Amino acid sequence: MLCSNFTHEDNGHHTTDPHEHMDRRTFLASTGATTMVLTGCLGGNNETNSSSDTASSSSSGGQSINSHPAASNLAAQPRLGDLDKSQHTIIAFKDPSCPRCRAFKESTVPEIKRQLINPNKGAYILRNYPVVYPWGEPASQALEATLERSETAHWKLQNYYYDMQRDLSTENVHAKTRTFLESNTEITASAVIDDVDSDAYSDAVTADINAAEEADLDGTTPSILLFSDGQYVTTATGSISYDVIATALGENWRWV
Repeated sequence: MLCSNFTHEDNGHHTTDPHEHMDRRTFLASTGATTMVLTGCLGGNNETNSSSDTASSSSSGGQSINSHPAASNLAAQPRLGDLDKSQHTIIAFKDPSCPRCRAFKESTVPEIKRQLINPNKGAYILRNYPVVYPWGEPASQALEATLERSETAHWKLQNYYYDMQRDLSTENVHAKTRTFLESNTEITASAVIDDVDSDAYSDAVTADINAAEEADLDGTTPSILLFSDGQYVTTATGSISYDVIATALGENWRWV
């Protein structure tokens, strides 16, 4: 597994603020005809991973969300916001063991909530993509099992995994998950762990992984797919800022 901070490459020049003075037309032109290079976590469990710590994501905007592989079975996924009433849809493929996913959750998701979800402009959908550390796979199954019982408990458990990443491993993730659910939710923690032990939700996790692979996400987390007015706009990887998302979706008109 390789992780690094967000960067942006544009004609050979690197900057930590790629969206400054960039309007939506410029952004889409740069991501549609060429390649947007950002950084995230590359899967491989520290064993067989790429020598590069950058992941490329290009845009071929215009595909309907109804036919896009990343949006398959979208209504069954955990989400914030109203899919039917929102102009924008953000689909995030994340691994509970991925440090860059934690950074995205801490720095960007609050702005997505404040500026898109709360005013009913956008919906945020989460899909599991456990490709970084081995404990991410049973954690993803626990998230699916918890979601089946309570969406509120699911979001609490996801936040717990990100907060406790440094302390979690394949050896203790079952026990720590049980303890957290018993202490912080109303659901039956032992039933969730029984489901994880029996692989009861392996098909659900596999469906998310297959959706990511069909969308050519190449084992990189977080991968953020952006849709507006029901049409695919672009994909970005890494702990990108809210401004990058807003510019792509046409919300950052102050840069025009």
